[in-house]
This record gives sequence, C-alpha cells and structure tokens, in this order.
Amino acid sequence: MTAHDLYTRTLSDYKSCLCSSPALTLRSYCRERHVNYHGMCLWLSRHGINIRELRRSSSVTTAKEPASSFSRLLPVCSSPSSSPDMLYGVTITFPDGVTVSIKQGSSFSVSRFIDRYNSKIQEEESCLL
Repeated sequence: MTAHDLYTRTLSDYKSCLCSSPALTLRSYCRERHVNYHGMCLWLSRHGINIRELRRSSSVTTAKEPASSFSRLLPVCSSPSSSPDMLYGVTITFPDGVTVSIKQGSSFSVSRFIDRYNSKIQEEESCLL
C-alpha cells in the first residue's frame, strides 16, 4: 500500500469517526491506526485539506442530523457463539417502561448496552432541566 492510499483511507475513516465522536483528534486517531501523524499532516497540506475546516464541517452536519434513539452495537469478537459467557433470551425492562429483548449476547455486551442506555437517559434528563 502506498502512502497516498494509506493517508486517503485514514482520512476517509477519520471523517466517518468524527460523526460519532466529534472530540476525536487526528493525532489520537493516527496513533490508534499506527499512521505517522507528521506524514499525514504533510500529506493534508499538500492536498489543500485543512483539518480545522474538516472538523467544523463535520460538526455542522452532525448538528443538522436529528438525534437517533438507537445506538449501533458492534460485536466484540468475530465468533460470539464460542464464548462461555453467552446469554440467550434476555429481556430487560427499564424504569421508564422500555422493554428490550436480546436473543443472544455476551454478559459484557449486555452490561455495556444497559450502561449506554442509562447514560443516554441521564443525558436526556439533564437536557430537560
């Protein structure tokens, strides 16, 4: 893979991550992906791309989109059926009356789902105050 291909892919992936994590910096993203940050900045400069404008345009498009009630959950491992801590047929009723049925999931993913749901509810309640 050439540097141009690597930086192009890194930039497009970074743009998509900005929608869900607007506080994500390019430096930390490059560190996670093992991409040379200095080289990436030079490449951006050569192609006339300003990272501040990119972040600003991303935050504007994120603000225009309505907030979704659903969160996308990604699998932690590739083959969940091999995990010994799998839960099947879990039904959760939250205090606000919402009932969620989960066909299959690890105990970690179910716990993470509950935590994320509770944090979203607390976020919405704090906005109402």
